Amino acid sequence: MELVRTRSLVLLVDDSPTQSRRSAEALEVAGFRVRLARNGREALEDARRWRPDVIVSDVLMPVMDGFALCREVRREPALARVPIVLHTMTFLDPRDEEFALGLGATRFVLKPTNPADLVGEVRAALSAGPATANPLASTVEDSDFLQGYNQRLAAKLEEKVAELEDAYTRLEQQSRRNELTSRSTTCSIIRDPMERPTPSMPVRPTGCSLTVPSTASRMRCSGTPTALAFRSSTWARLFSTAARSSALS
Repeated sequence: MELVRTRSLVLLVDDSPTQSRRSAEALEVAGFRVRLARNGREALEDARRWRPDVIVSDVLMPVMDGFALCREVRREPALARVPIVLHTMTFLDPRDEEFALGLGATRFVLKPTNPADLVGEVRAALSAGPATANPLASTVEDSDFLQGYNQRLAAKLEEKVAELEDAYTRLEQQSRRNELTSRSTTCSIIRDPMERPTPSMPVRPTGCSLTVPSTASRMRCSGTPTALAFRSSTWARLFSTAARSSALS
């Protein structure tokens, strides 16, 4: 006999513990039951076991991302009608939304900065009713999925490369400004060779040379935007996803 549920069960999938905790708290306050998963593969196993009423998933994750999770859920007869909300702060192109909806996502939204907004998205997905069940994907559909998946991933990598190149240019410019400032300050305190230093006078340096710092030291320059240390987790996940996609194809 199937257990009668008094509250809807939300399977919340996110590799960020902080984001998961904040979202789970908001959903629980709103009356939902919540189970957490850290990636798509873990979520798929939990979905088979717990049969959630709705799945809410980030898109960019290690092991299995939200796109692949959506596709796998729709391929399983027991889960095919579960509403899926995909939310993201990375895949913002309209073609990303088109791809997600084509995979069977119920909603594809910008990840809310206010967890309370997520509650509204979950309620909207549940109000829309069960998703339309699709037959199991054929070999042709597998090929179509990989093609679309690779296109979205390639577009995101190109965007990140352009962003990195722009950041490096700004970093180089900041480094040059730091070098010029340092040289100007050093030269301004050079005194007459016969003049003795006094307690109020800095000791004269031996010269006024300009040394071009190494790349590593540039990254440590004061004023360097250390935020350009640079979404390393996002890059790692993107290249990990690229590697998995290459293996699949």
